[in-house]
Amino acid sequence: FVKSLKKNTLDKITKIDQSVILFKKKETKIGQYYLKKIGTSEYNFICFHARDSAYLKQYDNTRNWNYHDYRDSEINTYLPSMQEMAKKNFFCFRMGSVVSGKLRLISSKIIDYANSNDQSDLLDIYLSSKCRFFLCSQTGISIFPETFNRPIAYVNCYHFPVSWFHTNQVFNNNSLIITKKYYSIKEKRF
Repeated sequence: FVKSLKKNTLDKITKIDQSVILFKKKETKIGQYYLKKIGTSEYNFICFHARDSAYLKQYDNTRNWNYHDYRDSEINTYLPSMQEMAKKNFFCFRMGSVVSGKLRLISSKIIDYANSNDQSDLLDIYLSSKCRFFLCSQTGISIFPETFNRPIAYVNCYHFPVSWFHTNQVFNNNSLIITKKYYSIKEKRF
């Protein structure tokens, strides 16, 4: 398929900034009602997600998923970024349907949505489509902001295709990657 595309067609497709997926009126009302209830509006909030082992354990607790643990990160290490965004008058939502632990709430603008009674599949998608940007590790929930072409900061990335270096692209052309820190035991330094 890709070989049959003209040279610049794929580049044009990746630069489309409108979503091809639309919400029904009822779904939009639910999303807008939630944002109003919280005290914010579309594009005035940031979504945060830190991958942990809780989702896979809930998905199939008979299987040992430990080989994925190197992908995990701790949501509370994202708090300084959330605090900075809250100072700039943005709300911050901790995302996820099944997560480990609670977020230490420091500000009324920092919402542990993943552990709230409001969390739902619809709101997961709606919030991901209406956020100012999405900060997350490499995990499944990133497909939502990617689908709606929202800017993404991928953090704690442990690997990525070599093609990203050559094309200078991530999943969305308006996103960036921050790699995971690696520590050299031999050299005793990051």
